[in-house]
Amino acid sequence: MRKKQFYSAVATALIFMAVTVGLSWAQDFTVMEKPSGEPRINIGNLTIIPGLQGVMTYDDNIYKGNGKTYANAKTTREEKVVSDMIYHLKPGIMANFIIPERGGITAGWTLDRAWYNTETNNNFQNNGGFLNFDYKMPEGILIGLKDTYSYNTDPYGNADQYNVGTLTERWSNEFNAKLGYTIGGNFRPMLYYNYFIQQYNNTMKDWAQNYGQNQFGAGLQYRVMPNTWAFVRYVYTQKSYIDNLDPTVTKGDSKTNAAQFGFAWDSGAKLSGEFNFGYQWRRYDNEYVNVNNTGVRRDESNSWSAATNVNFIPMEKTVLGLSIWRTLRDSGSNTNENFWDSGVGLNLSHNFFTKFTFKLGGSFAANDYNRPPAGSPTNVILDKKRQDSNWSFNTGLDYAVQDWLGCGVNYALVTKNSNYEENDYVDNQLSVNLKIVY
Repeated sequence: MRKKQFYSAVATALIFMAVTVGLSWAQDFTVMEKPSGEPRINIGNLTIIPGLQGVMTYDDNIYKGNGKTYANAKTTREEKVVSDMIYHLKPGIMANFIIPERGGITAGWTLDRAWYNTETNNNFQNNGGFLNFDYKMPEGILIGLKDTYSYNTDPYGNADQYNVGTLTERWSNEFNAKLGYTIGGNFRPMLYYNYFIQQYNNTMKDWAQNYGQNQFGAGLQYRVMPNTWAFVRYVYTQKSYIDNLDPTVTKGDSKTNAAQFGFAWDSGAKLSGEFNFGYQWRRYDNEYVNVNNTGVRRDESNSWSAATNVNFIPMEKTVLGLSIWRTLRDSGSNTNENFWDSGVGLNLSHNFFTKFTFKLGGSFAANDYNRPPAGSPTNVILDKKRQDSNWSFNTGLDYAVQDWLGCGVNYALVTKNSNYEENDYVDNQLSVNLKIVY
């Protein structure tokens, strides 16, 4: 049955591509992406870019199940493998106001409206907007401000759901500020401040993921080449959970100190982005909430960290991307488990015959949890710390029908292998899209 559905999806995808005039392969691309042609709406220093994208995706495992049934003393759970066709409509708009020789203001908004062909209870809508201000004073002072707001839905099967098994809505807001001063053209001390808050609508079910986070940083940059900066940085992070509805579990409030070093490259150069490594120390407050002062305490965690994202342009039409990350994350489960997320990703993009762009990418991430998962149906047998291996692969081809019109198709494979097999899954996705950017 699933093979018939897959073949039907392929046939539908081919028809869709024929209707859009161009045959192509592509990753899912956003309407906020810079178009290949010149923007058509210009009013002095103001540029406005509206866009619209349609995406049709066949997903052979929308709930991220493995087809097995697991039971413990309290519950029985079936990991169903369910396929479906998902349709997305994504309008968006971006505006950019240039302050000559000083910087500018950029603002944008996007909407993602998704419909499931069969599992209609999963239909969702995401909204998001941002406002960015960058300014360089004549005295060498640099100012950067950015605010990003989103109202999103986590469908059942989404990675953020942690097997809750419901469609939930959440909103979040992130504010970023930076202040720098260039001394003699080569030295640049920097100050940073970031604030993030996330709140789920269903507090009774998702209370363990409602939190606010303050982050302060200071660093020094030194220009070693015309477009290359070496840096050292110190970052302090304070994370506070808003709710705690489980009297047997301590709050996940924590304080993290991190020392970082690396290199940063200016945008527009052949090498751009940031190569960042360091070490971080996290301490949990471990405030007990029950009257007996006997809740489950959280472990302190220290280890090396990374937040590297670099693009390299070896030739005019080729871009290579490298990502390296390692950080401590809270799992979002009601026990507030944490895990070290360590991974590497590689991406290739190559333009050929002017209008075609081939894309290829993959990643691997290892998740090492601090303790065995509470409530796992296989926990009685294993009783050891959870470890996951996550693999992803994607490939595609874009076709620029016009400088304002593009279409494409993309294939993606995502797998998870865990020592607690109820977390295992394999997910294949085949997508076709049509994009208009004016």
